[in-house]
Amino acid sequence: MAFTPKFPWFPNVEIFIPRNKIFKHIQQSIPYCKGRLLDLGCGLMPYRQYIQEHSSIEQYIGMDLEQSEVYQTIVPDMYWDGYHIPLADNSIDTILLTEVLEHCPEPLVILEEAKRVLKPGGKIILSVPFIWYLHESPWDFYRYTPFAIKRMLEKTELGIDYVKTYGSNDLSFLHCYLIWLKKGSLPKFIRFGIYLLSLPFILFALFISSKKDRQEHKDGQFFIGTLGMAFKK
Repeated sequence: MAFTPKFPWFPNVEIFIPRNKIFKHIQQSIPYCKGRLLDLGCGLMPYRQYIQEHSSIEQYIGMDLEQSEVYQTIVPDMYWDGYHIPLADNSIDTILLTEVLEHCPEPLVILEEAKRVLKPGGKIILSVPFIWYLHESPWDFYRYTPFAIKRMLEKTELGIDYVKTYGSNDLSFLHCYLIWLKKGSLPKFIRFGIYLLSLPFILFALFISSKKDRQEHKDGQFFIGTLGMAFKK
């Protein structure tokens, strides 16, 4: 998948770690993708084909804002206003909520709406970034800790299957370096030269860094983003 790069080439070096971790999260969540699946804040719907080919869903519904700048040539199946989901209560089996909550000024409202349209037992598959630059400005509001995600899920009375973070301290440092290679203030040709010189280090660091997700969180930990799964009780 072009959206999920297989190698940290310079054009996609800053997205290499998070995109691959999120895709792995989708792969592991496939058994829970059933019935009618709502991709809320779908953007380019990068996981649509994979989910349709590998799950037992009956319908995939991509929903996003009518004036979103993310679509390019892709048109969502349905539009919403960013607050209220125009679907009936208990009408959806699974909700995909990847890299969306940071763009929602009222995230609790979104989770309440997600719970409303979910059938009892229905799953929410979610991800949010933690180490990431401003994007889709000015619609970029939050960076969440795992404690914040748990608190919001509990406050909306959603059950929690798990909330975990990805990216060890070492991998988080590498991720920051990869972002600098793409977004630093030095001229692009200099950053590209540094990239070429440091590519062996990048590959070595990717190889030796711990790739285990954390479900226990304590002071001193860095992480790149949070992954989770919740359900309607």
